[in-house]
Amino acid sequence: MDTWLPVVFPVVLFAVVAWLMASHLRARQHDHEADDGQDRRESDFRRRQFRRRVQTTGMLGLVALALALGHWITIDRVSPTVFAVYWSGVVLLVLWVLLLAMADVLSTKQHFGRIERTHQVEKARLEAQLREIQAAEGNGHPPEDATE
Repeated sequence: MDTWLPVVFPVVLFAVVAWLMASHLRARQHDHEADDGQDRRESDFRRRQFRRRVQTTGMLGLVALALALGHWITIDRVSPTVFAVYWSGVVLLVLWVLLLAMADVLSTKQHFGRIERTHQVEKARLEAQLREIQAAEGNGHPPEDATE
């Protein structure tokens, strides 16, 4: 089992990368089809999100490839300097992927927080309008047919 693990994990990771990339492309195609009614801010967010996610997924593909090649880059076959530089590069690539993923999470949270605040303001405005209408029609009381 130990001899297969360095081969199986990169293959599984690469399959996940292929699925994620197809998912991103489908989402982008769906966004393009539904783009006629979106405001500029939403469209920009979706475009930047797509770019971040494709970049992150592509880098995960590089990590999968590096892990597969790393099976043959052992300290017995190459100099310790090459070994250290190679695996340091792989670790840096993984850290960069994690940073991009965290940036995507923060950006998405900020975007949907902004949408939620906009909806809360609109809800408060509509509720105030409703109270004004109810006050004008029922002298401060809701109309009788509204309670039925």
